[in-house]
Amino acid sequence: KLFFLMTLEILKKNEKSSNGLGFLSPQSWIYHDDVVKKVLEGDYFGIMPIAAEFVSTMNCTNRCGFCGYEKQKRMEDCWEKNDFSSPIIQMKNKNFAISLLEKLIDGKVKGIILTGGGEPLLFPYAEDIVEHCTLRGVDSVVYTNGNSVSEERVKRIVRASPLLFRVSLNAGTEKVYSEMHHPSNTKNAFERVKRTIRTLALEAKNTETNVGVSVLI
Repeated sequence: KLFFLMTLEILKKNEKSSNGLGFLSPQSWIYHDDVVKKVLEGDYFGIMPIAAEFVSTMNCTNRCGFCGYEKQKRMEDCWEKNDFSSPIIQMKNKNFAISLLEKLIDGKVKGIILTGGGEPLLFPYAEDIVEHCTLRGVDSVVYTNGNSVSEERVKRIVRASPLLFRVSLNAGTEKVYSEMHHPSNTKNAFERVKRTIRTLALEAKNTETNVGVSVLI
């Protein structure tokens, strides 16, 4: 037990100087004495999640060759084309999304990750989710492919103060981008992603929001 507690202290010190993602960090549980107590007691089933992924849509503007959801999307018949009419594929309204979010928060979840499924910003109320998280004192992270969001929405999301706003790039040229992501709207898709990154970097300057650009190797 002493060795375990010493290791936790080392992790805490390292975490403070690493990514700064708080409740959404892989080691976030070490900051919660009640969780550490349950681990030491072996009460693993008594531990509630600290962070949760919030999937508001399975629709997407890309058809990436490495998509981990392709099989599920084919089963739901939304791989070949998007389906905005099915409540299974896409949440229908903001009130429903907020009610689910409130249940997670009531369950002591401290971090929300807006991710796929699909492209999170195809849900028209994604910024409202981030705003509600901030209002309730919950950390939030937004992942986006960056080719289907307006500059105004990027600015509004940054103003809502997510902990991290990350754009999936995975390419250095338009040719590679198209081969990796197979965007449904191929015209200027790579340029739209770069525009999103530029807008995000400028808007997030001097804020608490971390900016990320992911590259798959």
